[in-house]
Amino acid sequence: VPKEAPHQEPISLVDHPSGRIFFLQDHEFSSPNVAHFLHIYSPKIDRSVRSSVLTALYLEILEKELSPTLLSAGAAGLKMALKQEKGAVHLLVEGYAEKAPALLEEIIKTLALHPIDKSAFLLTKTSLSKYFTNGDQDLPLYRAAELLRTFIREDTYTKQDKNKILQEISYEEFIQFRSTLFDQTYIEGFLSGNITRKDAESIWLDTISLLEPAPYAKKQASYLSPFDSAELKGPT
Repeated sequence: VPKEAPHQEPISLVDHPSGRIFFLQDHEFSSPNVAHFLHIYSPKIDRSVRSSVLTALYLEILEKELSPTLLSAGAAGLKMALKQEKGAVHLLVEGYAEKAPALLEEIIKTLALHPIDKSAFLLTKTSLSKYFTNGDQDLPLYRAAELLRTFIREDTYTKQDKNKILQEISYEEFIQFRSTLFDQTYIEGFLSGNITRKDAESIWLDTISLLEPAPYAKKQASYLSPFDSAELKGPT
């Protein structure tokens, strides 16, 4: 009778004033894949509708900038997800292990260093405004559900609320927000799959060196919460 494989548990790889990282190496299935989650908390991403819209605008611009890289990454068996939620920028890189570190580094480098010109800002602002405006055409049931969420959660707003704020945001205000977004951060991460401990440590060090943040104290991060249990299962 074959022996049952031992149950694997994530280990704490980093516990630092700038963040904490969990690590789970795949010894059981020898899959060629990885799943890397990084949650980058910043005091600039708060509960306000203005912060929500500024962050959405920023991430939309970056996704457009990264689109050629992501197209190539997709052909190599990798995918990325980038969103804002609960006071953080949430980043997922998932897929073929060999190319994942280079993709993750390119994304972090773009997050931290990529200059954003006025034409990209105006183009994305117009596109985002159309998306928010189209919310008025949603079915009444969807609009009611959206409104209900605004009562349940302080950090949730209607598309109409967001569009109103979007029209007020100037390029100068956006650049000021962008330039200070990662001045202070606290990073939570879960690195898993076909990856060694040394490689996982390198990802942490590269991320910190690219962002160069001042620590954002855990007690200040009002949205900070443990990882969703689904994340701790690792890659599939």
